[in-house]
Amino acid sequence: MFFSDHRIQAVSNLGQFLREFSEGTPISGGHADIAEELEAAIVQSHRSNGWFIEENQRHALAAWGQALSRDALQDWREREGGSREVNRTRVGIVMAGNIPLVGLHDFLAVFLSGHYALVKRSSDDDYLIPVLVKVLLRHDPLFEGDWVFSEGTPISGGHADIAEELEAAIVQSHRSNGWFFEENQRHALAAWGQALSRDALQDWREREGGSREVNRTRVGIVMAGNIPLVGLHDFLAVFLSGHYALVKRSSDDDYLIPVLVKVLLRHDPLFEGDWVFVDRLNDMEAVIATGSDNTARYFEYYFGKYPNIIRKNRTSIALLDGSESDEELVALGEDIFRYFGMGCRNVGHIMVPEAFDVQRIFANIVDWNGIVNNNKYGNNYEYYRALFLLNQDDFLENGFVIVRENEELHTPVGILHISRYEDEAGAADKIAGWGEKIQCVVGHGHIPFGKAQKPALWEYADGVNTMAFLASL
Repeated sequence: MFFSDHRIQAVSNLGQFLREFSEGTPISGGHADIAEELEAAIVQSHRSNGWFIEENQRHALAAWGQALSRDALQDWREREGGSREVNRTRVGIVMAGNIPLVGLHDFLAVFLSGHYALVKRSSDDDYLIPVLVKVLLRHDPLFEGDWVFSEGTPISGGHADIAEELEAAIVQSHRSNGWFFEENQRHALAAWGQALSRDALQDWREREGGSREVNRTRVGIVMAGNIPLVGLHDFLAVFLSGHYALVKRSSDDDYLIPVLVKVLLRHDPLFEGDWVFVDRLNDMEAVIATGSDNTARYFEYYFGKYPNIIRKNRTSIALLDGSESDEELVALGEDIFRYFGMGCRNVGHIMVPEAFDVQRIFANIVDWNGIVNNNKYGNNYEYYRALFLLNQDDFLENGFVIVRENEELHTPVGILHISRYEDEAGAADKIAGWGEKIQCVVGHGHIPFGKAQKPALWEYADGVNTMAFLASL
């Protein structure tokens, strides 16, 4: 929506942050870490561009802090005719770099208008704005897909046409599957971009014993579609192992991977015979299939005669010890709500000490309140809220998630279970009792908060080493 209250509040929060930062008053809203990043960005900007002395950068930041008051933003909206619906469009912004933050007005104009921003920053002013937009994301993480920074470089390798195809595929994926918000698709693409570095790939190879000859085998892959690109790891594992992939994509995630593999073909067109996308698996010699506990029974019936990996329902938990900082609990929100909580690595159950105050969790996940604006998620939330009210069940809720004290591991979308433990031994026994139903554990001594959805290439689903399986064929 053009100049929505939600977006005005986000930008107003940015103005407040900049005023506090410039005046040296305590940073509110859980943004102290962003203030530290901004201090580092100021130093880096000066090192990169001698014209950007720190005094001038701080003057620009203070000026924007004064400009971005709620009253001024509402006045701006009224001068432009008030809020209204818009057909959301991708708007390219080429920023200048003659003075600090000279491109911020264009960025905020596109953001407040409700359009998507494709931002080409100037190399002379490359550091400040990517830090400032994090304040907007703290207001609503679902804003993440509303802009893309080009990192100052065009698409290399003659792949610009594939990038255009990928943009179209993102739009088509969302139209086909309402859970696949563009923001979440772009988050998944960015996470894979970080994961697939040359160093990480070489590290993966070394962990699996290095290069060696294999008897090339036709491996069927049945992909899930609960979150974007969930089947990409299996595809890459088969490709890198040297086998042939027969790929049955999920109808819920049908558009992205066929575009991405075109990059592999640009590297070597002879790879084309290494995979085929099919509607039905036939003539395979091994199978990797991912689904639910229910579909796993069918997989075992149909594919049991082949060497196989068959994955079932799993979910993830957080184990809190009571010493967590507010910053760690803010990061826990990423583990709970990313992809609407539908991934096997999403946290749906939190174990806490007996005396733990659950309100601490509520206070630190509030930035995810915009998630309920998704129709599918919102419908789930409202359905269970009404159901629990009718049944007079005990629960807590904050307008976008329902929290229940419940020993059950698995939870529906929009619900978070809390269970309490007396001591570490009791917690360990409970986790051991859940066994293979757990995908991963977030907490001190386990996966760091905020990192559940970013596993290393060698952190295999269900703890089953896919590469070892493929090497054994």
